[in-house]
Amino acid sequence: MYFVYRFAQIIALSLPRKLAYKLAELIADFQFFFSAKDREAVLYNLKPFFSNDKDLRKAAKNNLRNFAKYLTDFLNLNRLNSFYIKKYIKIENLEYLKKAKQENKGIVIFTAHIGNWELGAAVTSLIGFEVYAIALPHKNKKTNEFFNRQRKSGKVKIIPTGIAVRRVFSLLKNQKIVAFVADREFGQGGVVMPCCGKKAIFPKGPAVFASKTGAIMVPAFLVRTADKYFKLIFGKPIKITKDNGQKKSVEELIKEYSSVIGSYIARYPEQWYVFQKYWVA
Repeated sequence: MYFVYRFAQIIALSLPRKLAYKLAELIADFQFFFSAKDREAVLYNLKPFFSNDKDLRKAAKNNLRNFAKYLTDFLNLNRLNSFYIKKYIKIENLEYLKKAKQENKGIVIFTAHIGNWELGAAVTSLIGFEVYAIALPHKNKKTNEFFNRQRKSGKVKIIPTGIAVRRVFSLLKNQKIVAFVADREFGQGGVVMPCCGKKAIFPKGPAVFASKTGAIMVPAFLVRTADKYFKLIFGKPIKITKDNGQKKSVEELIKEYSSVIGSYIARYPEQWYVFQKYWVA
């Protein structure tokens, strides 16, 4: 796969962004028609949001097209700079992150496989908020190094999952920002929570780290608004204590961030990229 990604990057960097997107859409259409496994998974995942099969199939096709554009943008991540951010990315509610930072605590940013989470982390870093991101390593060493080089070109610092626990605790205790993609559990320690009228398994990690370190949890989602334009949206922080000062349980925190994530999935189903069957009930 490494050589596939490298070849794709050469193509993406050599073409104007609009033409690269068109090529990406053609490849996505091919994938939709010829990869039954991916198609059926996306149809299954998006079914709760569409009342008829015609709309569902159209949304599933658009989902794969948007994912192909996400990959195109990821391959171009080393071109990201302040000019690009100013021209193409609108940032909403940045004051939530600024206020959280002023409390002199660690910050857990949680997001989902929506829009372009990689670009969101890079933009957050480049506007002055140093971001450490948990990254699930690829099995192929060269592919993993390629992905991490792209992330580092956006000034994002990578924490491999294999060494994450001690490193994350240390960073949060030292008032750093650690980002988690929190809509999927890749291990076996997740918790089943209601989501979009169904049930899904959410990871414990963001809640556990916040609970044990006192970190503030801040939602952040970068979504596409047009071909080259995006919105980076920061949400209202989740604190680990209730109004009466009592500490929230890990399950209560997971319920809160799973609800936030579910609301974004429902708003942007065509930009939610999960290619295995997601719902457990």
